[in-house]
Amino acid sequence: MQRILGRMKLEAFEPTWWAKSAYPQMALFGFWQATHLLRNSFERTILVCEDGGEVAVDRLLEPRGSELPEDAPLAIFLHTLTGGRYDTTEFMRYALQRGWRPFLLVRRGHLGDFLKAPKFNILGCKDDTQLMMDHIAGKWPKARFIGGIGISAGSGQIVSYISKQREGGPVQAADIEGYHTAMSSSTTCEFIQASHKLAGYESTEAFIEATDPVLSCHENKVPCLILNAADDPVCVRENIKVDLATSLSNFALLITEQGSHIAFREGSLGASSYMHRLAMDFLEASMAEHSHANAPRTQL
Repeated sequence: MQRILGRMKLEAFEPTWWAKSAYPQMALFGFWQATHLLRNSFERTILVCEDGGEVAVDRLLEPRGSELPEDAPLAIFLHTLTGGRYDTTEFMRYALQRGWRPFLLVRRGHLGDFLKAPKFNILGCKDDTQLMMDHIAGKWPKARFIGGIGISAGSGQIVSYISKQREGGPVQAADIEGYHTAMSSSTTCEFIQASHKLAGYESTEAFIEATDPVLSCHENKVPCLILNAADDPVCVRENIKVDLATSLSNFALLITEQGSHIAFREGSLGASSYMHRLAMDFLEASMAEHSHANAPRTQL
C-alpha cells in the first residue's frame, strides 16, 4: 500500500468556494449528475441468477472513432443504495476519459422492472456480484488490470467482495411476511432490519454478519483506498473506523474536512469531483505497482 501511495500525487481537497458546506455540495453533485445523463451510449447485459433473479452489467461505450484497445484496464462501479446509471454516469465518463473501460454492476431491484425472484438485498448480494464480475472478466480476458469503485453503499459491497466474505447461511427462499414487514417500515434503518428474509437470511443478525464489510475486511489482500468527508451527513464522522484503517495493511483511509456525501465538488463552478480524480489516480497507481511487481526480472 505504501508503494502505491508513493506513486500518487496526493493533494488536499479544495471545495468550490461558494459551496463548501455539506448540503450545497450535495446540490452541486445532483446538478452535475443530471447534466451528464445526456449523450451517452450504454450496452446492457442482463444476467440470470441461480434462483431466477436478474442483475445487469451496464457498459458505457466509447464514442465512435475513440475505441479503446482490448487490453484497456477495466473500471467496475458498484452504485449507491438507491442508485444506478443516473448517479454514476459522470464518474464512468471520467474513467473513460482516463482510458479505462467502465462498467456498472446493477443490483436486483435496480433494473427498472419487477423482481423476478422473491429475493432482494438492499446492500447487494456477494453471489450476484461474483456472477457479474465473472461475466466481465470472461468477456474481456485481455484487460491488463481490473479496478473496483464502490460508491456509498457500493463501497461496502466491494469490500465484502474483495475480502471473500464468509457465507452467512442463506435460506432457499424468502416469504411474503418478510415483504409486508419491510414495506411497512418508516425509516431506512427499519427497512434494513426488517428485510433480512427478503435477502434470504433467517434473522437480522445473520443478515448483518453476512453483509457487514467490517467483519470480513481482515481477510482482504487487495489494496483499498477509502475516502470519507468529516461533514458527511450520511456516513457520519462518528462511524469512521480509523482504528481499522491504521491496523490493516491493505487499507488506506483519507478523511477530508469537507466534501459531504460522495460529492467532493471542486472548481469555480463545481464541475469536477475530487473523489473521481483521487479514485482514478489510486487505480492507476495500483496498476503501475502491479505491473512492476509482476515484470520479468533479469537473471544475472
